[in-house]
Amino acid sequence: WTQNDRASGYQICYSTNSEFQGGRSIDIPSTQNPQKVIGGLKEGERYYIKVRAFNSFGSRTYYSAW
Repeated sequence: WTQNDRASGYQICYSTNSEFQGGRSIDIPSTQNPQKVIGGLKEGERYYIKVRAFNSFGSRTYYSAW
């Protein structure tokens, strides 16, 4: 994905279902080269992935569109 210099971090959602029902989410902090290796995936299985940026201000977190 393309880095957003104003983001506090990114949320990655992945699932074997294209509607992301039962999907899992991972939050990662913003870095100069954001990336994440997702372990535990099953070989031969098709996975769908979506990413969005977020900003945290105090106790609130604001998310971009996927």
